[in-house]
This record gives sequence, structure tokens and C-alpha cells, in this order.
Amino acid sequence: MKIRSLFLLLVLLNISLTAQVKKSHFAVNGGPEDLPTEITKAGRLGGWINTASNDDAGNVFISQSDLVHTASINGSVDIISSVSTFGEARSMTYENNRVVLSYFNWPDNYKNTITTFEAGSGANLENFQYNAISNGFFRLVLMNGYLFAAENAAFTGASAIHIFDWTTGPNGNEPVGSYNPPNAIILDYVISGNRMYIAGSFGGEDRLVTLDITDKSNPSEVASLQIENITTVGFNNGVIFAGCKSHTGNDGLKVLAATDPSTIIKEAFRSLIDFDKMIIHDNKIYIRDGKNVAVIDISDELDPVVIGQQTFGGFADFGFEIWGIVSDKIYYTNNGQFGTIDVAFLDNIILGPGLISPRVVIDQDIDENMLVVIDDLGNTFAYNVQEPGKYQLNNTGNVQGAQKVFIYNGESYITNNSKGIHIFDVNDLGTQIGHYVSQAVA
Repeated sequence: MKIRSLFLLLVLLNISLTAQVKKSHFAVNGGPEDLPTEITKAGRLGGWINTASNDDAGNVFISQSDLVHTASINGSVDIISSVSTFGEARSMTYENNRVVLSYFNWPDNYKNTITTFEAGSGANLENFQYNAISNGFFRLVLMNGYLFAAENAAFTGASAIHIFDWTTGPNGNEPVGSYNPPNAIILDYVISGNRMYIAGSFGGEDRLVTLDITDKSNPSEVASLQIENITTVGFNNGVIFAGCKSHTGNDGLKVLAATDPSTIIKEAFRSLIDFDKMIIHDNKIYIRDGKNVAVIDISDELDPVVIGQQTFGGFADFGFEIWGIVSDKIYYTNNGQFGTIDVAFLDNIILGPGLISPRVVIDQDIDENMLVVIDDLGNTFAYNVQEPGKYQLNNTGNVQGAQKVFIYNGESYITNNSKGIHIFDVNDLGTQIGHYVSQAVA
């Protein structure tokens, strides 16, 4: 009994002997060393996170209130530097050491200000210019020296896309060309070569519109196809993917060839997935569906297959967003917090119906059979990991104020902020089998 009490106290204190026990446990029993032990880490930033982007060197730019942080992602999210933007950013983009963001300029009649920073190595940001341009820009793309800015219909009564020539640096606030369709609400767009594919509502009809942007001063419409409930669009290897969202069954994925953007060649996942946003990476589509992230393998575009899905906890759909992928991690915000999750984890996790997975994980431990994680709400999750590369959610529980987790001999030891250790069988995190409270820890 004294030995177990000492063991519990060591767990509670989180001293180095605990780490040594973990390492020897893996070495003796041949634990799954090929599995990622860092599934997700919270940025733990106070204040609401508005938007995020990344550069080519693995750094992420995070907009929090009226600040932009440069952060590195290496197991955890580490803030390198921060600059003030004098407003809350609504969109960010990056190219060639230049970060561009738009934010509302409240004192100046709600005009949207575009600010550019020289990112350099990613270690420091310098604010070298800002211009007040129009109002309501919600989506920026900087590509080949041209800045594309989509205007938000909520503020101007109609959507438009303006093109700025920044091939020699920011050249003022007058666009060199614009696409101004009447009665339009632009929801999403993607650019490939000299084509822009736009998802939105045009004259009251939901459509996928294709623009030729070879002449930046005169973008011209070359194709238009009605796709009911289209919300987002992506492009990969000469194929257009249109995502739809509906509560009436006309949702899912539409596949079109770039050579003929007026013909749907494949439909999939109707009534299964609502497409709020998509990110395409390494022949996979990562979709935000409310608070779900689904992963679709599109190696064969005519036979797309769902290979993973995860549901994030939280309070409301509007608080959750996926922004991009860097260093094989997808970075996201959830109710104002910033976190990352390994792509390998999302690609292979299989959830049962109605099961909720972590909101923002704060600690985890793994042995040869089970992975146990805890999130910032005290929820606990156990995943079977016996099958290489697969994570099967086994059971869940909750420990109020949970802070650390440690697996030993098939039992999960979870410490909380009340100096306690709660003990569970890893196969039943909902039923406590032991409880220890230290009187020696202040």
C-alpha cells in the first residue's frame, strides 16, 4: 500500500521519474513508437482568434484581437513575435516574405484597411505599409505578385473581386481590374494558373463560375454552372471539387474536369457531409462540416473515399474553423483558442456514431494498446491503437479540472487542479475505480 501511495504522489507531482517510467515501458514492451504522441496542442492564447495563415518555412501567422503573432509549430505552438495591426484582422495571405491582412478600421467609417508586413525569416515582422481600401474584404489571396481581394456583400450590398498589381510591391489602393457580377454573393474561390473558380450566388442562383484572369485588368467569365447549395470550391491535379451544404439532401461533393467546368462528372456523399470549407493537401480533402472535420481521399477523383472523421467539442459551430496545413499539421481555431492536430491522426481516426472527440487537448499518454487524451473542458477520451496507424475511439469520461494523464498497467491516472488523482480502467473512463488526494502538495 505504501508503494502505491508513493507512486500516486509521484504522478501528482509530475516529476522526472514519471517520464523515465514511460520511456522504459515503451522499450520493454515495444510500444507503438511509429504513432504520433503529440496529437494536438493548444496555443492557449487569450482573446478571440480571428484568422490565420502560414508561410513556406513552417511558421503560422495568427490574428488575435488587434495583434498578429508569428508562431512556430513543433509539438507545441510557440509565439516568436507579435505586432499590432490597429484593428481585428478578417483575412490573411502570404507570398515571398510578405504577409498581407485586412481588418476593419472602425474609426474610419468601417473601411477595411489592408496592411502588409515583411515576414523575412519568420522570426520578425515589420509593418512597412498600410492603405485604406474599400470596405468588407473577407478573403485575400496573394499569388504571383497580384493581390486578389473578395468584397463582402454584407457591407456593400453586392460582392466583387478586385485585383491589385503588387508585382513590384504595394502600389496604392486602386485595383488594376475587378469582377463585379450583379446581385452576387461570393462565398469562396480558388485560383489555378490563369483560371479562378468561384462558388456563390449569382442573381439568386447558386453557381460555380469560372473566370479567365490572364488579363488582370479585364477578368472575363468563361463558364458558369448552376450547383444548388454550393458553398466552397477546391482544385487538385486538373480537377475542380465543389462542396455543397444543405439540410434537404442536395449537399455533398461535385467533381468537374478543369477542361470542361460546365459538366459534373461525379457526385458523392449526398446527405452525408455538409461542406462549409475545404482544404486540399496531398491528394486529400479536409472538410469542415460544422464542428466535424472529414478527410476524403481523392487519389482517384472518380472514386472519392472518406478515410477519417473527427468531431470537435465546443459551444457553437461559428467558433470552429480550419485554416491550413503546415509541417503535416492542420491548424485550427475553436471558440477563440488556437490548436494543431496531426494530419496522420485525422487521416486514420474512426469514430462511432454520435461520439465527440477533444475540443483542445492539453495532455495525452499512450501505451501499446490505448491512447488516452484530456481536453481543456476535462473530457477524457480513450482510443484503441493496436492496429498500426489507426485510432478507434473506445470510450469517454470526464474529470473536472483534469490536467495530466498517465497510463500504467491498463489503468489511467488523471490528476486535476484539486491535488487529486483519479484512477480508471482505460476501457471505462466513465467509472472511477480509485481516488487519491494528496495532503502534502500545496
